[in-house]
Amino acid sequence: MAALRGFHRIQGAIFDRRFGVDTSKNVELRDIRYQPTPTRKFREMMTALDVPAQDFVFIDFGCGKGRTLLLAAHFGFKKVIGIEFSHDLAGVALANASRMGLDKKVEVFCQDASEFELPPENSVFYFFLPFLDPVMSTVVANIKLSLARNHREFRIVCYDPPPVGAFEDDPAFQAILRGPEFAIYGFRKAATAC
Repeated sequence: MAALRGFHRIQGAIFDRRFGVDTSKNVELRDIRYQPTPTRKFREMMTALDVPAQDFVFIDFGCGKGRTLLLAAHFGFKKVIGIEFSHDLAGVALANASRMGLDKKVEVFCQDASEFELPPENSVFYFFLPFLDPVMSTVVANIKLSLARNHREFRIVCYDPPPVGAFEDDPAFQAILRGPEFAIYGFRKAATAC
């Protein structure tokens, strides 16, 4: 496991050096911890999605320095949105997008995720252990309400999901793919969104 973490750190450093960005170093800010998604794992998760990226908005809850935003923009999503509570991390994410020439495709909202108004478009919602309850429960409720108001295609992608989590326990969602490192959820076939 330590060797794998070292491999992911090296990959992250190579990504940062190649694009002139700052996404690799973990950051501890009061109650906020930023840990980047490994680039190879992100590509693996996006490849496992069964949706055309160009028809979807990618939304990262707790985007930190924005590595997933940069990767999602290159993966072909029509729009990429990051939500980050820390002003410092949101600023780094915006600067990274600017360095890569992605200012027009990447938006970063510095706010509490439970207050973010979701766009009504087809969406991929991305989570890498961004926050705990009560924020997570509110975000899940907001997703369900938004989907009920604006019926559309969506996927929820969780990297490093807990054994039982917010989406696993909710009868509105069904695991499309569940492995030890990530899970992808969609609507439960016989359930409604509310």
